[in-house]
Amino acid sequence: NPQRVSQQRTNGNARDIYVQGNYAYITLEANWLAIIDISNPSELKLIGTYNPSGDDSTISVFVLDKYAYITLNKINKKSVLQIIDVSNPSSPRFISESQISSFGNKIEVVENNNARYAYIADWGVGGVTIIDVTNPLNPISPKSITIGDVKPMGIDVSDGLMFLAASQESGFFAGPLGENGYLALFDNLNDPKT
Repeated sequence: NPQRVSQQRTNGNARDIYVQGNYAYITLEANWLAIIDISNPSELKLIGTYNPSGDDSTISVFVLDKYAYITLNKINKKSVLQIIDVSNPSSPRFISESQISSFGNKIEVVENNNARYAYIADWGVGGVTIIDVTNPLNPISPKSITIGDVKPMGIDVSDGLMFLAASQESGFFAGPLGENGYLALFDNLNDPKT
């Protein structure tokens, strides 16, 4: 049976978590990214925080190498992707920002042919927004994939395939009782720009 080893409080309700190496990165509803040292499982330590300005709400996080990629929903109902340098986990540093749509949700970042892309489950487009983050100082949004009247919740990209978990209140995927969930599968992601 799984047993709790330790715990570490955060400054707000947790939304998402990503673990890389000795650190856990947690997005908090109260506009925070918390970084916790997990190198000693019996003694977790909150060692760093990042606070975007304003009353934004951090949603999801993905970490690759020295960068954390977080989705934020802003108070003006716009969503953005922020790229944060976490090479010094005790002092995360803002690098750049790119607008998503009206509601960016779960994010995954993938390297492909010396390029790096962020795939974001995006309520605003009813599908996925793909942002070229190869140059972290200048993220570029090459395309969106629209499915329809759906609420994308989760995303996973692996071996050139993209899996999108979503719900729909009406239309082809909806059942007789209204909202239903489904999984959409996309292939041919070798060049997201096409």
